[in-house]
Amino acid sequence: MPSLYELTGSFIHIQNLIEDGEDFADTLESLEMAYEDKLEGYGKVIRNLEGDIASYKSEEKRLNDRRKVLENGLARIKAAAFDSLKATGLKTVEAGTFKFSVNKSQASLSVTDQSLIPKLYFIEQEPKLDTALLKEAVKNGEVPGASLTQGEYLKIK
Repeated sequence: MPSLYELTGSFIHIQNLIEDGEDFADTLESLEMAYEDKLEGYGKVIRNLEGDIASYKSEEKRLNDRRKVLENGLARIKAAAFDSLKATGLKTVEAGTFKFSVNKSQASLSVTDQSLIPKLYFIEQEPKLDTALLKEAVKNGEVPGASLTQGEYLKIK
């Protein structure tokens, strides 16, 4: 994969360690250079990795889209074979190396009026916490048992 930034030997090694899923902390610690130069190297590795990740995500999307096209085509040709068998009234057809047959699927449940079903068939559930509502309430005042925490993150320009 071509790099956005040209890296020096140490930072090439660090990027390779990251790409191989290996621990690179010791290598980072061993770099003896001015703090600003070290951070510049970090920035170059970060940008290169972000570029690689964007590339992989784009390829994942392309492959996912292609897979969906194939899955849709597969579903259509299976439906055509099924419809053909149903139209002829045949339950089984030997076709060369294949055997096509129409079988009954497992019965599925259809609920037409839930209010008529006895309570015996319901599962009791614990109340579920509405975190969005709770977060708003905590923002507007103190709520026992909850608080907001503010983290920090790295921004690179």
